[in-house]
Amino acid sequence: MKNYISEGMSIPVIADREITSGEPVIVGKLFGIPATSAHVGGSFELYLTGVYALRSDGSQFSAGDAVFFDKTPKKDTDHPEAREFYVVTSQKSENTVLIGVSAHDAAKADPSVRVRLNGITLP
Repeated sequence: MKNYISEGMSIPVIADREITSGEPVIVGKLFGIPATSAHVGGSFELYLTGVYALRSDGSQFSAGDAVFFDKTPKKDTDHPEAREFYVVTSQKSENTVLIGVSAHDAAKADPSVRVRLNGITLP
């Protein structure tokens, strides 16, 4: 096929802010996981599909449950100097977007959940 480019599991992106490898990000209408860290203006590979361990808000998940990304940054109250972070949740709300499904059962006490990213554009 003449017009085939790639499988599309990841795309190269230019950072508009500091990017940390493995920390979930939204770039335009895309949700993904950066393969590497990048400074503003630097390039990084944004993975749109695959299974990743993402920080949970304490929700309980069963394999196949919908997983939503909470776009509201969180702060570690015990360490106020720490960077903001984001979590995934089982709860749909005006501040969340569907990013995939749980790839395993996760208890409320689990700090993370394995998420199979759906690789589609956000609303």
